[in-house]
Amino acid sequence: MLPSGNWEIRNDCEGVVYIDGLHGDQMLLLNPKSTLQIEELMRKLIRDYTIVIVTHNMQQAARASDYTAFMTMGDDRAGYVVEQGETGKIFTAPQQQLTADYVSGRFG
Repeated sequence: MLPSGNWEIRNDCEGVVYIDGLHGDQMLLLNPKSTLQIEELMRKLIRDYTIVIVTHNMQQAARASDYTAFMTMGDDRAGYVVEQGETGKIFTAPQQQLTADYVSGRFG
């Protein structure tokens, strides 16, 4: 059972699930048990779906994902992918200094 609130799981296209409504700081407001329940459900769903999550919570991203893309805004563009790859590598041995700075909490 997921926590109550204004959110939904949408299957907009074959094989991809977007979890909508639990954004950024809202996810932080969930108690640890509810967060764990959501992450356990996500682990079950990945057997049949690709799950796309957008979060600023680095601990959750490291815990709940297999692959990570770090994106940021540029002065001359709306946004771009700085680095992508296996989550473990992104968090322990990033190739880009900007990624290393973000996942370590030096900025963001």
